[in-house]
Amino acid sequence: MSVVPVEYHYEFYTSRYGDPFFSCETSSPLAPMARGDYLDYRGFLRFPLKVAAGSRVRIEEIKHIIWEIENDHIGHKTMVVIEIVPE
Repeated sequence: MSVVPVEYHYEFYTSRYGDPFFSCETSSPLAPMARGDYLDYRGFLRFPLKVAAGSRVRIEEIKHIIWEIENDHIGHKTMVVIEIVPE
């Protein structure tokens, strides 16, 4: 059994249905996320969602998809549905 690299893909949605409004790829995993967590998105330079003052982003749902490309890499996609809520 050989060790292959893992690619981490993150997609953010405002609805369970539709296309992601933001995505990114990393070579190492981000910190764990869970339903009900608040997401401080300000560290992302190109995060396109505008959040009004007095509101914040809360994680509503998370789904993971894992796949393997034989002898090349393993992919781990985390799909995150968010909602905007009052502070």
